[in-house]
Parts: sequence; C-alpha cells; structure tokens
Amino acid sequence: MALRSQHLVSVTADTPLFSFMRGRPVNPGTISIIFHSLAAELNIAIPPGGTPAHVHDLRHSFAVGRLLRWYRDGSNPTDKLVKLSTFMGHVDPASTAVYLTITTDLMEAAGQRFERFAVPISSGGRP
Repeated sequence: MALRSQHLVSVTADTPLFSFMRGRPVNPGTISIIFHSLAAELNIAIPPGGTPAHVHDLRHSFAVGRLLRWYRDGSNPTDKLVKLSTFMGHVDPASTAVYLTITTDLMEAAGQRFERFAVPISSGGRP
C-alpha cells in the first residue's frame, strides 16, 4: 500500500489495489489468461470426472483455508463470518457460504471443536 501511494500521484478509495497500468484496474480477462497459462505450465493432473482449475477456485480455497485457520487457532468462526464476507465483497454471510466447501480437514477441526463442547460434566456436576 505504501509503494502504491509513492508511485501514484493521487490515491483515493476508488484506486485499484492491483494495477499494471498506472492506476487502471487489472482487466478480469487478463487475470484469467495469466491464470490459465500458469495452470497449464504446472501440468496438474485432472482426476477422472474433474475439471481444470478456474480462477474462482482461489476464492473457494481462500474461504475454506481461512475458516480452517480460525478453527485451529481457537477462534469462533461463526463470530468472524461477517468479516470474511466483507473481505470477499459479499453483503451477506449466506453469499459466502457458497464458497465454504466441506473438506476433511475442516470436518476434523469442527468435530474436535464439538467434542470439546460436548464433553460430559464430571461426577458431582449437572448432567
């Protein structure tokens, strides 16, 4: 952000964060072309019935990874979903739910959280 301010004459709230051309936003088509050329260079095997990687897959990976890190660091993900939604440009956490694909790691982290919550109270306590 500091470098951006140094290189541009004026920075406003509308100034794009990423730019190849002095303050003009990066064209989404350019992003897609670069992503697909890099994906082709990586030569990632596509499993039977699968599809090639898409730029939008990065949003899914980011959202699930962020949720998993919140579980692992002891945070309550429910309390932070509004922040994740805002960061992703959504007006409602329900829109963000589309990106929250259940993974094995995420299920394990959520399961561990539930196990700690559901531990029976020791003898002498309430049932």
